[in-house]
Amino acid sequence: MLMRICMRGLRLGLVTSLSLVTATGLSAASAQRLRMSGDVAPKRLYQRLLAQLSDSGGPRVDYQVGRPASGRLGLTAQRVDLGVSDSPMRPEDMAKVKQGVVQIPVVGEAIAIAYNKPGCDLKLSQEQLVLLAMGEITNWERFGCASGPIAWIHPADASSATLALTQSMQLFSTQWTLGVDNIVLWPGRNAVAVRSIAGVAERLTQQEGSMGYLPGSAMQDSLRAAAVQNRKGEFVLPSPAAGAAALNAIALDFNLAGFAPNPVAEGAYPITRLSWLLAYRSGNRESTEAVQAVITFLLSDQAQREAAGYGWIPLRGLILETARAAVAKIAI
Repeated sequence: MLMRICMRGLRLGLVTSLSLVTATGLSAASAQRLRMSGDVAPKRLYQRLLAQLSDSGGPRVDYQVGRPASGRLGLTAQRVDLGVSDSPMRPEDMAKVKQGVVQIPVVGEAIAIAYNKPGCDLKLSQEQLVLLAMGEITNWERFGCASGPIAWIHPADASSATLALTQSMQLFSTQWTLGVDNIVLWPGRNAVAVRSIAGVAERLTQQEGSMGYLPGSAMQDSLRAAAVQNRKGEFVLPSPAAGAAALNAIALDFNLAGFAPNPVAEGAYPITRLSWLLAYRSGNRESTEAVQAVITFLLSDQAQREAAGYGWIPLRGLILETARAAVAKIAI
């Protein structure tokens, strides 16, 4: 409920053209047209923000939707100017790009445990979540809710949400035996596979008594998110504040890659990940200013606030400062 209230309120905030231009420092970059590729999940956010940038006299950016790794693959193949990625590039893959790569975290995302059970205020310990996902808990009465079977709804195809969830699950309990991957064969008889994360959201809204996992950008107003126990013992909803606390627990490496699948920070939501924007370190030529302007805008306070309205977690504090400083690494 808290996350939905925050999202509705933030959608009401409109960014003026003048403030956009001021935030990005646009000039010669406005004449450039760039290509960006990424997964379908961040499409709505990026298209919204990039349209605002263009309408304010900034560069025009075409967002090309592809499979989950399209941002990394597009940059490696030199088909795009910018790539969106829900996981960082490995050093060995960066080495394949002769111009070099600058990867910059832009937003974060919490993976919500979404459910459709009217009258149930769901709180899950880490152990309970593991047992539930593995099919060991199959009735709502185990959580103090009205009795009834639980249907565990999950994507049948590879998903970055599954990867983030399993990274956390591995640290939640020694009873987790399904490893870490972007696709999982869920063992419970109550597991129901549907196509895509969007399909999971649709099925959850339609089927009372169902539960599953959704990235914040896919949450629906008709669904609720469970409060999940963190390492401090707190039961935390996937709110922007709880997500930001988790993101700032991430220790970024030299390439600004990093994970904190079960952070120890107070108030942190324990299933949270970053999303990166990838650019060439050199060889940008006449597009250099435009690429810098796009990333600078996406990291502006106004764009970060608007990202929260689409279910993403705005960057705050040190991680935001580090991301902004990295823009200077993008060269001609």
